[in-house]
Amino acid sequence: MINTSGGMTGGDKIDWSFSVAENACLTLTTQAFERVYKSSGGLACTNIHLELQAGAKLAWLPQETILFDQSAYSRTINVDTTAGADLLMVEPVVFGRAAMGETIKTLTFFDQWRVHVDGELHHAESTKLAGEAAGILGNSFATDGASAMATILFVSRRAEGLLDPVRSLLSNSDAASAWKGKLVVRMLAKDDYVLRQRLIPIINLLHHPDPLPKIWTS
Repeated sequence: MINTSGGMTGGDKIDWSFSVAENACLTLTTQAFERVYKSSGGLACTNIHLELQAGAKLAWLPQETILFDQSAYSRTINVDTTAGADLLMVEPVVFGRAAMGETIKTLTFFDQWRVHVDGELHHAESTKLAGEAAGILGNSFATDGASAMATILFVSRRAEGLLDPVRSLLSNSDAASAWKGKLVVRMLAKDDYVLRQRLIPIINLLHHPDPLPKIWTS
């Protein structure tokens, strides 16, 4: 997928919609990091709809989203899948570019996920980070000072059986849980480089035997 705008700001909107047919496999990634720049008014919005038919496999593996100072971003992900299909979703978020000496003073980030299996709600989560960044990101109940984070969701009949192998790959700032046919991983890191190095082994494990997109390994 290519973001032809080269980055988003207030008022921009992107809609993605993908459907995976019965017993088909699809892996999706992005050509580059998504960048959300300072907003002069309004939200930049991304709306994503994913659909999996019976026996389908979908890996949603976009590269990192970078939130810059004074950015305002809203992302909504809605998934309609079926029992027996495999859904792997990975969403890394970076707060500024530490390597460039950038700091975030204020930000607005809304993130909402809804996953329905055979029409019934199976997974839901919402994130809201809005206001003065130091207080938000420094809070131990948020990112505890980390400048990069990721959420992994794996919905599959294999999900619960992979909990221990996934946990063996986590650091002390990460956590994983599995129940009712899904596996959820939360990760925190000091920057996007460290985050990516820890993400790749986990994605490899959950995506096996399919290879990762080359852009994730080059």
